[in-house]
Amino acid sequence: MCLSLSWVLSLAISPAAAAQRLSASPIVVTWLSIGFALLATEGGILASLASDTVKPSVFIAAISFAIYVAARFAGARRQRLAYA
Repeated sequence: MCLSLSWVLSLAISPAAAAQRLSASPIVVTWLSIGFALLATEGGILASLASDTVKPSVFIAAISFAIYVAARFAGARRQRLAYA
């Protein structure tokens, strides 16, 4: 149960939330979300190949969270510049 919840959060919710921070257009959000999910998945798999002990899901979750944090800061900066 916990592993499946981790995958859902890492591959479905986090990329979509990050994409919504960067755009208001549904089409752009969809493509950004797909790109973020692919980036997290491929990066997690490649990082797990370099590590013998850590599973890919750990790296995928970490990369997905990092993308969300970066999008959150970029979205906040964009809003701050829009009001200035």
